[in-house]
Amino acid sequence: MTYRTSLPSLRLIVPALFIAVMLPWPGNAQTTPGAPFPRPVGSHQVVIERALMVPMRDGVKLATDRYRPKDLPGALPTILIRTPYNKSAGPAGDGSANYFASHGYAVVVQDVRGKFASEGTFRV
Repeated sequence: MTYRTSLPSLRLIVPALFIAVMLPWPGNAQTTPGAPFPRPVGSHQVVIERALMVPMRDGVKLATDRYRPKDLPGALPTILIRTPYNKSAGPAGDGSANYFASHGYAVVVQDVRGKFASEGTFRV
């Protein structure tokens, strides 16, 4: 027994739905660079200390940049970022580190062993 649909226009609706899904939506704009919805700016100015050499347990020193809110003294919650890419590639520093420090966190960004200014041997 075969069934026939009573909606012959169904063949026209399905391609139209596919095209509608593929179109850019205004909600996707915030994930693209230069979008009308930038990251919220924090209320703290950021101080960056560059090229600190932090010793590890085995004596190898890792090149480190430290980001802190300028007006918050004392101990702060800290975020550690280790990267095989250059920790200080941009003149303004790491964008994520600046963002978190402007919101009240201390952020430490380190080059991994054997990369850029860090000592030691790089191993994947």
